[in-house]
This record gives sequence, C-alpha cells and structure tokens, in this order.
Amino acid sequence: MIKEYFLLFASKKTSVDELAFSIYKKLDLEFTQKESLYVGIYNCYSGLYADKLTVEYNYVNNEWKFDKYQDYSIIIKLANFTGKNKDKESKTKHLKERLIKIEDIILLEESIIEKE
Repeated sequence: MIKEYFLLFASKKTSVDELAFSIYKKLDLEFTQKESLYVGIYNCYSGLYADKLTVEYNYVNNEWKFDKYQDYSIIIKLANFTGKNKDKESKTKHLKERLIKIEDIILLEESIIEKE
C-alpha cells in the first residue's frame, strides 16, 4: 500500500512573501516565488523535507480556496508523495512539528491517502 501525506496549515499574516521568509529563517527552506491564474502569487519549496510546500493566498480572483477557513488569509500546503512510506511519514512529521512552532501558523487538516 502506497501512502501519500498531506497537511494544511494557515496564517492570518497578509503577505505570502513575508511568511515564506519567516519559514526560511526558522527552517532554512528556500522558496521560489511563482504565479498562476488559479493560485495567484505564491511561494513554493520542493526538496529534502517536502515533495511540495506552498505558501499561497486563500482568497484569489474574488474566491476563497477554502471557504471554511475564511478567517485565514494565507494557506500553507504540505505534500509528501514520493519515496518509501516511512520516509514520507518521517518528513511530514518533522515539518509539522517545526511549522506549528512558528508564530502565526496553525495546523488545520491532516490526511493520508492510501493507494494500491
């Protein structure tokens, strides 16, 4: 059984760049700024600790990405989906523990998807 790990965090900060820089200072994860029509301006990290970690606005193009989290202006998505299950679990747990220690970041959701 292959497992994929996903975490959703949020922040009330107002700038994805400032929040990504805060994460960089605390965890030494280098982000790249990107932009898309759907996501808007966002910051993305991919590397040793996460297959994908994005810091993005929750409200883009006059729509909420996560309606139930309208109190939060920024959403942080963490995904680990490649490699051995125990490695993915370990990376996810490590970043979860580190991210929730950063001021203004709160964990909203955790999910594990199992595939054949």
